Amino acid sequence: MSSQTALKNDTTVTVNGTLSFVDYYLPQLLYGTQGLFICLLNGLLFLTIVVDKSLRKRKEMIVVAGLAGSDFIFGLGTLIYAISRSLVLANGTSTQKISAWICALTVQFFLQHFGQHMLTIINFVISLERFVAVAYPVVYMKLNSSDAAYLLASIGGFCFIDSAVIYFSIYYGSFPAVTADCPVTVFPPWYSQYFYTLISALGFLSILIYFGVFVAYHRAHSALLSNALNQQSHNAMQRRLTVTVGIVCFSTLFLFTIPYGIFAWGKWTKTYITIGSLLGNMTRMSSIVNVVIYIVRQKELRTAMVKLVIHQSKVSTVTSDASRQLRLRTAF
Repeated sequence: MSSQTALKNDTTVTVNGTLSFVDYYLPQLLYGTQGLFICLLNGLLFLTIVVDKSLRKRKEMIVVAGLAGSDFIFGLGTLIYAISRSLVLANGTSTQKISAWICALTVQFFLQHFGQHMLTIINFVISLERFVAVAYPVVYMKLNSSDAAYLLASIGGFCFIDSAVIYFSIYYGSFPAVTADCPVTVFPPWYSQYFYTLISALGFLSILIYFGVFVAYHRAHSALLSNALNQQSHNAMQRRLTVTVGIVCFSTLFLFTIPYGIFAWGKWTKTYITIGSLLGNMTRMSSIVNVVIYIVRQKELRTAMVKLVIHQSKVSTVTSDASRQLRLRTAF
């Protein structure tokens, strides 16, 4: 029986009584606020790297931009989901039954799933990138920003195919009707099991790889020294970025990987996770905390970001002054 047929055979349930702000709207406010901050911070980081010529020439920064872009997509989906769910709660139709396929067709469903899948894989790729940079510097130097862009495009293609599989499974699968606020149970059970396991597995592998990064860095430390000033500057940037990514990696472990590991355990053992809301908030905070770490740790990112913001502010001021002068001339 398809999800559309299940909808026809299901009864409609309505909301009775007044919705409590704390129980219903406050979670959506928190959810939406997290999505907004994820969008603002990661969007700014992405634009900074893309606009700044020196940053976009560096292959490692292209990968970081890809991570920021993925987080932005995920954050946008989170924000839209919070708004749409609040509207459904406000009009009293949150528990009405609808087809799972209708939820799958929403913009927020695609953005959240695609963005989260992308950022999971790119986080893993960043650890690999640092390992190659430290353990195999000759090979790493032969790579360029175009290679990084092709890699990101390949990851995006894989995630699109994965999304197509999900839509195919939901459309042709047998799903009971879901509530109009579109919960995460829209996913097929087998996919939730696979997806949560993939996230936790890649996260733990990233940590193992980064232990290899620190070992390789310790062994190659003397070889990285150079008498050339520009080479010293390059090595200093690479060392600082390596430490930054290490901090991000461990932050991701506690805020993202472990929570999804608990979700995966719940799926495999068919155990209900009572702290699911807390774990969900932790995973979204990971996208905020990690971008703050990049901005605080990487001076070149901060400098380019300030330059971007100040430049846009000056452009807005000049445009405003020109418009004011034009209005004055027209008045006379």
